[in-house]
Amino acid sequence: MEISERLHRAGYRRSSYVTGLIADRLIDMANVLTPDGLGTLRKLLQAESKPELDAFLLRIRGVGSFVLESFKLLYGWRKNPSSR
Repeated sequence: MEISERLHRAGYRRSSYVTGLIADRLIDMANVLTPDGLGTLRKLLQAESKPELDAFLLRIRGVGSFVLESFKLLYGWRKNPSSR
């Protein structure tokens, strides 16, 4: 079954373009976050190797500066700018 069809069956109801875009990004993420990729990600997180982590995550289509900043905020590496 195609990823976009699975998304639709799971209740993700967007235009076919957006659903296809999300499906492509999920496939791209899965290709980067293989078992070896997850091992690399864990090592980078443990070492708090931020520049290398950025470079690694930027390999995933759809990940950009906003996603990286959100990730760092959720991971506790950045303070929430709205809580100043």
